[in-house]
Amino acid sequence: MTAQKTWTAGDVLTAADMNTYARGGQEMGYAQITADQTGITTVADVTGLSVTWTAISSRVYLLTANVSVTSSVADDRLGVYISDSGGTQKAARFSNGIRVATRELGMIVQYRVTGLTGSVTYKVRAERTAGTGTMTVFGSATSASFFHVLDVGAA
Repeated sequence: MTAQKTWTAGDVLTAADMNTYARGGQEMGYAQITADQTGITTVADVTGLSVTWTAISSRVYLLTANVSVTSSVADDRLGVYISDSGGTQKAARFSNGIRVATRELGMIVQYRVTGLTGSVTYKVRAERTAGTGTMTVFGSATSASFFHVLDVGAA
């Protein structure tokens, strides 16, 4: 990460100086779902959890997926991923097994990336990685699963 300038009295703030700072954690995109997605067994896009933004190669982006999941049977193992638009997995979180069927489990996945340029899309995907049940990703008006992209500073 580029070092931030040490300021002294009389310094002039330049565009180059400003480019070394985070944009205040500027939100580049946010998506949430307010309805459940059920029946997941193999890798599937979580409908509605994708973000497209115009990236600048010299910036760092923090992508965060906060997803609530469950399975229809006990002991299933579940995975939640952040992927690029082509489906290439960039970050993942796996459960050790849902010990009680239909018990809700919150899963947070984060991915830090730089060097992107132009219009880019990232998305959240989910799957049952082991077991026999079906996975559900929860969404409701009061407890939405979401995907958030922030510009966190200069690379």
